[in-house]
Amino acid sequence: MAQSALIVHHEVEYHQIIREAVEEAWDPAARCVLVSNQDKAIDRLAQQQQQPYALLVTDRDIARDTTSPRDPTARAGLDLVDRAAAQNSRLFAVVLANHIDDETNRRVNRHLYCRAVSYEKIEDDLRSTFNQLKELQRRLDAGLPPAPVKQPLSFVHVSVRGTAKMCELSYFDKSGSRKHVDGPIELNDDLLGNLTRYAKHLKDSLGDSYDRWEFMLSECGAKIDRALTYSTKVHAALIEAMSLADLDSIVFCFHTDRLHFPIFYESLHRNGKFCALESTFARRLHIEHLRGYPLLWGAAAGEQRPLRCLVIEANVKGRFGDTILRPLPHLSSECDEIRKFDHRTGDRRHEATRLVEVTSVSTSDFGASAFRAEVNAQLRQKEAWDVIHYAGHSIYEGEGLEGQGYLFYPAEREGEVEAIPLDAFINSLSHVGLVYLSSCQSSSESIVFGLADQSVPAIIGFRWPIRDDLALAFARGFYEAIIVGGTHLGPAFVAARRNLNANYPHTPHWFAPVLIVQNTPDAEKQVFPPSGLPRWPIGPSAIAA
Repeated sequence: MAQSALIVHHEVEYHQIIREAVEEAWDPAARCVLVSNQDKAIDRLAQQQQQPYALLVTDRDIARDTTSPRDPTARAGLDLVDRAAAQNSRLFAVVLANHIDDETNRRVNRHLYCRAVSYEKIEDDLRSTFNQLKELQRRLDAGLPPAPVKQPLSFVHVSVRGTAKMCELSYFDKSGSRKHVDGPIELNDDLLGNLTRYAKHLKDSLGDSYDRWEFMLSECGAKIDRALTYSTKVHAALIEAMSLADLDSIVFCFHTDRLHFPIFYESLHRNGKFCALESTFARRLHIEHLRGYPLLWGAAAGEQRPLRCLVIEANVKGRFGDTILRPLPHLSSECDEIRKFDHRTGDRRHEATRLVEVTSVSTSDFGASAFRAEVNAQLRQKEAWDVIHYAGHSIYEGEGLEGQGYLFYPAEREGEVEAIPLDAFINSLSHVGLVYLSSCQSSSESIVFGLADQSVPAIIGFRWPIRDDLALAFARGFYEAIIVGGTHLGPAFVAARRNLNANYPHTPHWFAPVLIVQNTPDAEKQVFPPSGLPRWPIGPSAIAA
């Protein structure tokens, strides 16, 4: 039996284009009914209830009746699809639009058998879409599932290679098909300088009104958004991808060199939200010859060894130059957020989803010389550490790569401190998965690039000084997500950031933590699991120049 197709369009020229595509790619014997507005289409649908239309093709911005003009804001075509699909669950539909925006994607994606097609390449895209829908209809008639393969429908990986001025997207569309799109980004010298100055100004404005600071941050994010969506192809793909996924199912991976590192990529703002409060934001540094030590849970399948954590608690007081370093009252509690999960002595060890083995070196347990000797001995162990957590004071003098950072250990004389150049600390590291520097300005360029040069695959640091009670709150959220929740590095970092923002509202400190990762998901090769975010892959990792 020939199928019926209802075509709703105000231009006769398109009636012919759509009819030819239906006959060529949907059903050569299809009976096409042509109307020009929503009211006439509703009448036709009512007349065909006994033998309902198999296909509906409508302009998104059709007029509601013969006396009303077309109104692009009314979206009458989308309303028509909602109504028709409610009457016929097996209706296949196509919505035509000049620009497929977020609302169009969201409403089209409510219906499994509905697709949106742009007028830009209507003749080719319409035939391709009809072929897809015809295959879906064939499977439905045969009692098969709608999609030929089961794939995650809600994961999006956005990879931005600033060094190559490219943006890549990898995602699964609602039919389960994997899509990959790439295009240029607009990151010229003027914009780069502008974004770098914006970042410095935001750091210098922490004491201002939070509303003003948040507005400035969103303005910075808008500039980055425009740069990333310079390619219309990438822009359209990003809109589609983000309509299919919640923000917490998106990973933004920014490949960056030393020149691009100061940019506040995490200020990206979409749909009225800062993406960094929902999505994983990871910076991948341009470092070659990485050993690719496995991160956290990224070990061989079935491996049951404990997660090995080294905690360095350096609560010192004294003077460094003109700076007075005072004891941090919440520092011990922050370190307890890890120690409490130790499988031998921790009071929360039974909550851990995997055995955790914690070695702690604390100024409360060791004298000055013994403390330094014990830290050095633990750092140089042959057996790898999964996490090294340093909690204490740090100072960064100078700007960018020309500056010098220091950590502080206790000195032999009371009231004095020993300044340890970060270079010396970094060079003493052996095999480690994550270095967590819970100290001020610990995400400065020379620090993170120095750690990456030592093949440290993951680093957590802070952009600016934050109170130690805030550092405690962030550490608690992060380690509970990792150890109790059993989640992975990216989602745990986002959960801790979101927790900080919820518990300390109207302060900019949720933006202070920074995640730097070498072993991020690869847009071309990573096979995403059926739910949640992927494990960070193991093995060698480097960025092509």
